[in-house]
Amino acid sequence: MFCKKHIFIIIVNLIILLLIAETTCRIKFYIAHKDPGYLLSPFIEVQFIQQRKNAPPPKTAKIINFNTVKNDTLLYSPCHDSLLPKTFNDHGWPGPDFSENKPEGVFRILAVGGSTVESQFNADIDTWCYRLGKLLNQDPALGGKVEVINSGQAGSNIVRIYKNLKEKGFKLRPDLIIYYEAGNDMKEVNFWRQADNMASRLNKSLVGKLFSSFHYRSMLYTYLIEKYSFDRVNKNKYINHKDFLADYFGWLIEDCHKKGIEFVYVKQVCNFPIEKDGYDLRNLKDVQKLLDTLIAQRDRDDIPKNASEEYWHAFRCIEQRLIVAVESDICREKGGFVIDPLVDFEQARKGSQLLFSDMVHKTCFGDSILALSIYNSLRDKVVALYAQK
Repeated sequence: MFCKKHIFIIIVNLIILLLIAETTCRIKFYIAHKDPGYLLSPFIEVQFIQQRKNAPPPKTAKIINFNTVKNDTLLYSPCHDSLLPKTFNDHGWPGPDFSENKPEGVFRILAVGGSTVESQFNADIDTWCYRLGKLLNQDPALGGKVEVINSGQAGSNIVRIYKNLKEKGFKLRPDLIIYYEAGNDMKEVNFWRQADNMASRLNKSLVGKLFSSFHYRSMLYTYLIEKYSFDRVNKNKYINHKDFLADYFGWLIEDCHKKGIEFVYVKQVCNFPIEKDGYDLRNLKDVQKLLDTLIAQRDRDDIPKNASEEYWHAFRCIEQRLIVAVESDICREKGGFVIDPLVDFEQARKGSQLLFSDMVHKTCFGDSILALSIYNSLRDKVVALYAQK
């Protein structure tokens, strides 16, 4: 009896402690979010969960409208010292119209990405996609049978690119896809999104039913799960970059291979050297070390006021290089082909030509270097694939 009585008291005390902890968490969440759902769940649903349930399903969610027609305009070309046309086709993509049904004997390349594929500030004949097509079609081994379609749209990141490929791009039956993006992909690996993604993965694990039953119903459980997720992300931030990108980026590459499409990843260039303070910014570990140094400098508030703009430019470029390094590794692991134009740009930086208009957007001179770099790396592969058609 004595033993049973003590066990009963211990259990009661544990229940009381759990109730106190649960109540404390509910009050804490309510104060932070001003949502009565946190206090009264599961009787009243948390607004965040209601919004998620009422959101349109992925298949019908509107991402980018491929039929958006942009206005044609004239842009100044320093390469030609004149105003030249910037045109958009019926898909809202830069460049001339094309047949959705791939012509017989044509080797079709689809370039995907954001504004750096669109070449937002360059005229039609100055874009790297146009120049790449011209170089390939001048090659006697290809007989003028190569078509390079520019599907770049400003703001597109890995999630949008993949969904838009499934909506439209794959239907064009490209033989090869060139992926040129990284800066916009940084939006998909921010700290909060990574932690939320890690917590959501529990729903697919062995404890998925438990997770579904208690997440946002017990605020103590929710607090503990989210604290664990944030701690994991904070301790393993670079590993989680790769985990998160591996989902969409890996699926995209796998889908290409299933459809018989060659996948090529071109490292996105930015207006920054490939070496900094002895670090090789093409190497993932070196990029991580330098980024950690900059973060520590920021946390110490050790940034001179007159160097603030320079610091943030470097920080954003090194973050971009981190995504480039991670995506390059994933591409190689998935059997894709990686092209590195960074060395060519490093050589060109020593010259007098203005290669960039900002951090990642290139001038016509920069796009010319990128086109030639891709051609030199891709030419033999395209010739071999074209010969198999």
